[in-house]
Amino acid sequence: MREGSAALVTGAGQPLADAVARRLARAGARLFLVHLPGQEEAAQAVARDTGTTAAVECDPADPGAVRSAVRQAVAALDGLDLLVNAVVHRASGPAHLLPLSDWQRVIDVELSGTEPPRPRDRRSRRLGPRPATQEHAPGPRRPGRGGCRGRILPGLERSELHHRPRVAGQRRALLMSAGSTSGDGFRDQAVIVTGASRGIGRAIAQAFAREGADLVLNYASNQEAAAAAAAAVEAHGRRCVLVRGSVGEPEVACRLHRAALEAFGRVDVLVNNAGIRRDGILMMLRDDTWREMVNVNLNGVFYGCRAVLETMMRQGRGAIVNVASTAGLRGRSGQVNYAATKGAVIALTRALAQEVAPQGIRVNAIAPGFIETDMVTDFLGRAGTRQAFLEATPLGRFGCPEEVAGAALYLASAASSYVTGHVLVVSGGLFV
Repeated sequence: MREGSAALVTGAGQPLADAVARRLARAGARLFLVHLPGQEEAAQAVARDTGTTAAVECDPADPGAVRSAVRQAVAALDGLDLLVNAVVHRASGPAHLLPLSDWQRVIDVELSGTEPPRPRDRRSRRLGPRPATQEHAPGPRRPGRGGCRGRILPGLERSELHHRPRVAGQRRALLMSAGSTSGDGFRDQAVIVTGASRGIGRAIAQAFAREGADLVLNYASNQEAAAAAAAAVEAHGRRCVLVRGSVGEPEVACRLHRAALEAFGRVDVLVNNAGIRRDGILMMLRDDTWREMVNVNLNGVFYGCRAVLETMMRQGRGAIVNVASTAGLRGRSGQVNYAATKGAVIALTRALAQEVAPQGIRVNAIAPGFIETDMVTDFLGRAGTRQAFLEATPLGRFGCPEEVAGAALYLASAASSYVTGHVLVVSGGLFV
């Protein structure tokens, strides 16, 4: 860094940010420090140590406050050469006991708070549709149907939920397997699939139905497509329940969970497939577009996992499959928001797998590459894009939804009873 460069450092008063600020000051940078509410004293101490004249308070979860802080920094430093997002907010606890307010705060500070303000371009258009409208109000909550309020399991203390003692002589493979070991596939098991009205979600639902599973299918708004997906399940002689709603709403996950218990008495597999894509360069992304992506693609996975975990713990077994994307492993230009949410889903999968393995629950993810669905039609329709990616794919073709469905079956079945915390890439060799 050149001496005299202008740098904005967030999270002042926290160890990481303070170390960065001191290192930049030694290199001759001019600093502007931003600190979280309640950390003014620690931030001012760092400001004195580094010779910084300004240390302002800012809540990174408030987009307006972030923009104001950046404007103050630019005015104070007469420009800006470097932005260091070093703010940290941590909330610990088992996923199914984590309060919604704690989850949202971490997302707002760690993910949304790192989004730089976009330029004030009033000509920029709104990207993407509004979130789907709920079809109907949820019914009354049934007592004892758990999984949505973060209650402690009877007979288990909070500390035991992290490290439950293993039973000597017990076959962990059998406990951790969701699929039957008798060769009947998923006969009479209950499977929840979100975003199941078309594309990958519909293919996954049909694959489980062929293997004998009963299904609860979620869809956002396309009732006709959802009815067709349910009819295809029933054509295999299996039962099917439809639940409409955006997975970005916490209550929808609870309704899916209750629907499975009321119809089938259990939950064996959860496939978090629902997702959206709203491409655009980061500087032009609107706040509502960013939050819609985080709400559906990331929060929806959290809500779904939290809703079913207590039931799976009571059963002593279960499998969760989260559909991520290769964009979460290798970002793509114009998809910062999509890549951020899918990368977070992968991190969630790996952490949750360690958390719930002692209870016999496996958690894995699928990272599809280019699959021929409506979601990627517009992207591959851009001039030269389809041919370029075809040539770059070792198998020389794009995938189909049924191939992703096969991966979901594997990760939920007894065949993968010793696999957890894994990300299975289904990309034809494009991302290896």
